[in-house]
Amino acid sequence: MPKAELTPATGSFTKKQKEYLTGRVPKGVDPAAILEAGQDACDRIGRTAQHDRNAAIDAIRSGEIAGARDAIIQLCPEHEPLLETADKESKR
Repeated sequence: MPKAELTPATGSFTKKQKEYLTGRVPKGVDPAAILEAGQDACDRIGRTAQHDRNAAIDAIRSGEIAGARDAIIQLCPEHEPLLETADKESKR
């Protein structure tokens, strides 16, 4: 779905949210549902990191948290240090 057509049923998306959604929303699918999945990934990463930073890194690296990489890059950049560590560990 083109960026110009990305609108929620109510309210509006931020520029950052539209960037995340661009190229991810199949025609006929509610973009808010796709955004919610990305935000859920951010929330899950944050909750996991609060309890066990290494578990969060492992979950990102292994793909256990679906869509974590893209969500971190575009929706929750505060978790970028976890992503960077996961990437470094993957290269070993």
